[in-house]
Amino acid sequence: MRGNHFNESQAGVIPLESLQRDQAGVIPLETLPAGSEGATKYLQREQERTASAMTALEQRQDFALNQYAKGLLKPFKGKGEILRFRDELDAECRRMWQEAADFANRYNRTVVQAGLWLKPHNNSGGRVRAVQWRDKAQTQMGRRLLEAVLQFGDISVGMKRQLVEIETERAIFNAKVAAATRQVDRLNRLLSDLGEIEAMV
Repeated sequence: MRGNHFNESQAGVIPLESLQRDQAGVIPLETLPAGSEGATKYLQREQERTASAMTALEQRQDFALNQYAKGLLKPFKGKGEILRFRDELDAECRRMWQEAADFANRYNRTVVQAGLWLKPHNNSGGRVRAVQWRDKAQTQMGRRLLEAVLQFGDISVGMKRQLVEIETERAIFNAKVAAATRQVDRLNRLLSDLGEIEAMV
């Protein structure tokens, strides 16, 4: 049986398990001898694997995008659906009123260490409050306060990273607030227009 033992190295094929891999677990192509059968087959396999992975990723992204778009446009079929959509968004706005306070309370014990404060703010009587940056004395407001702390503040790199993460979450929350409130206003205008149209006959 020993005489029939197959030696991959003698056959000109390099066992892939014997080669070093990078941090992502991929064998760098430059570690394979040029022109070897192992290099050719490895390259072919990697190209096929990459193409397959990219196709799957694109399909998942297309599916997600289609679902978001369809979900947004689904209510625009008739007055009844639009009324329900408006009412659901209105209820979501009432929930986000409290969510703004919860957001500020969750992070204020962190941002106060950098001389900052977060506070829900509503200067127009709107249905939802956006979360704004303030100084600790509550005399100034705006993102410029955060920018000044990040640029000139005597804080650690770790604290700066935390502040940036909080700002990212704040920006997304405020965008959600804006999207919901504007959509409710637009739907109210549309419902008013539909009422006028119905009165034409």
